[in-house]
Amino acid sequence: MVGDDLVHVDLTAANVLFDENDRATGVVDWNLGASRGDRLFALIQTRIDREWFVQSPDADPVENAAAAHLDEILVDRIAPATLRMYWAHWMLRQLCWAVRSAPSNVVDWHLDMTESRLV
Repeated sequence: MVGDDLVHVDLTAANVLFDENDRATGVVDWNLGASRGDRLFALIQTRIDREWFVQSPDADPVENAAAAHLDEILVDRIAPATLRMYWAHWMLRQLCWAVRSAPSNVVDWHLDMTESRLV
């Protein structure tokens, strides 16, 4: 991965601290590690995390807006070939976890998301 940014490998909403004005003030839970590279790479994990909240028919409109905004950022800031590579990496990682640890419906959900992002 190209770049010199500090990359949090589990950048989910639960790992970001916010102040009373909803400004991000810190990032926690570095136990899965960190790497040096493209900071936008971590946003793929953030987007996958948001998908858990938008997949239901009665999803919170705020979650839908957050997911759509992340999609815009990813498409606008990452070259298509690189974005596809980032998605492939994260989805393989997620599928590996799901196959080992999750029920079959979660594996199917990951396969569906992989197909939607890579086909």
